[in-house]
Amino acid sequence: MVGKTRWAILCLGAAFLSIAVHSHVAERPRLSFIGHATVLLEGTEATLLTDPFFKPKMLWLRRRVLPSRTPAELPPVDVVLISHTHPDHFDPDAIRALTPRPVLVMPWGRGRRLRKQGFTVVDLKPGESWNCKNVKITAVKARHNAWHNVGYLIEMDGTKTYFTGDSKLFNGLKNLAGENIDFMLMPYAGTPVIGNIWTLRQAARAVSWVKPKAVVPIHMETFGHWITGKPSVGPEVFQNLLGTVTPETVCRLLRPGESLTMVLNRED
Repeated sequence: MVGKTRWAILCLGAAFLSIAVHSHVAERPRLSFIGHATVLLEGTEATLLTDPFFKPKMLWLRRRVLPSRTPAELPPVDVVLISHTHPDHFDPDAIRALTPRPVLVMPWGRGRRLRKQGFTVVDLKPGESWNCKNVKITAVKARHNAWHNVGYLIEMDGTKTYFTGDSKLFNGLKNLAGENIDFMLMPYAGTPVIGNIWTLRQAARAVSWVKPKAVVPIHMETFGHWITGKPSVGPEVFQNLLGTVTPETVCRLLRPGESLTMVLNRED
């Protein structure tokens, strides 16, 4: 039996959130950070993978941090969630390496080629939902420079997770405050030159708007700056900033290969 290595408990009125961080665990629902925006979500009945990207580089940019697993090392994946089809979020070779073939949930109009290759593709527009094995997936608006892009709300095993996808800060995020989100996968490390994903302070503001109970930073430290090559700000800086901007939200830092288990008890 593999022991737990760290526990954190946040009490919020009539609710409490217990999160354990470890490398390999059996408890579910479980979240494992693979790297960049690739996250494995394992529920009691279904396993999901977000924005698969396993290549060692994108264009001229080499990864500073490699993914913790290869596609062959993943458990069987039921559903792959794709927020948009930029190459650091959409790796067709990795998707084809998954066995058995998963269902692909994609922004509307982006799955034509994969459907021709024999994949089952579910196209979603913002506001549309799809259910699979007692998991409800709802597409929500995102703002990015990709043609057709979304984020996802994932309702699984009594918890609600918000996978933001790539985005920039926009007022529509405030509408998610009423969703009672338990868990937010939050990218940052955008650059002023590109301006299409959140910078450090924009990411903190987004979390304060959405008001999740817990947030895990993703999409950081994979590459250096697009122009200078300098590494992005470390997640500890982001964690400290969140403690100032929105102290009621727990920020848990995961390195590639680490996992956490979320247990949420509510007294309604």
